[in-house]
Amino acid sequence: MSNRYKFYLADGTFVAMSVNNSGTGTGRHLNAAYLIDINGDKKPNIIGQDVYSFMHLMVFQGRHIGGKLLPHCIYDENAQCTTEQAITNCNSEGPGLSCVYLIFSNGWKIPSKEEYVNMGGDVTKYPW
Repeated sequence: MSNRYKFYLADGTFVAMSVNNSGTGTGRHLNAAYLIDINGDKKPNIIGQDVYSFMHLMVFQGRHIGGKLLPHCIYDENAQCTTEQAITNCNSEGPGLSCVYLIFSNGWKIPSKEEYVNMGGDVTKYPW
């Protein structure tokens, strides 16, 4: 079961939220996914540039994990992500969903090209 909600904040920030409750037993997942467009309808409206994705994991693979709000990434069975996993998604050719994880890993600032390369990214695929 999935429910979707969309709304604007007073400053024009757009938020889309999806709540997912699926599976049973060790396959059960309960989470909320958020897409946040920091400048609303203004361009570029590109995931990883002005649109960022977060996940609120409550039950992951059948285990209650305490309701962690996390940057979007491909999480392993322990709800952990690595920069290497995020780089595979955050590049000029990828969907950009994990770019917020790289920003989080870099002290909440968009990595420079040099920092992106130091994280393991390909400079020719720098997403910003």
